[in-house]
Amino acid sequence: MKILQNSRAILLGAAVADAAARPLHWIYDTEKIQKLICGTANPEFWPKSESPFYTLPTGANSTYFDLSLVILRSLNHNSGVFEPRIFMEHVVSHFGQNTPYETAFQKRKLNYTPEVREKGWPAPINGP
Repeated sequence: MKILQNSRAILLGAAVADAAARPLHWIYDTEKIQKLICGTANPEFWPKSESPFYTLPTGANSTYFDLSLVILRSLNHNSGVFEPRIFMEHVVSHFGQNTPYETAFQKRKLNYTPEVREKGWPAPINGP
């Protein structure tokens, strides 16, 4: 029972940490991040998404934690045994066609066209 409680606590902690860090995700410009958090002792759960690549509401998890949920669902579906086929079915249903991920991916592909890139870095995509 202790293992189950610890596992749940670990997952909860990972979900909260992921959501807390997500608004400042993928900012590679150290000067920009220093200006953003200057004088702030607690940058967690930043009120506005500052990622140059994508935006999600504060508190939303990143793709990284979503993938954790997908693998947990696939394990649950198969009595705790990892089966690649079942895992991939869950991956496709969560990240594939007709999902917010697919919609955001289509928008993101447009940002990488030469015509858009000539104008500078495009605005972040709304969505995962």
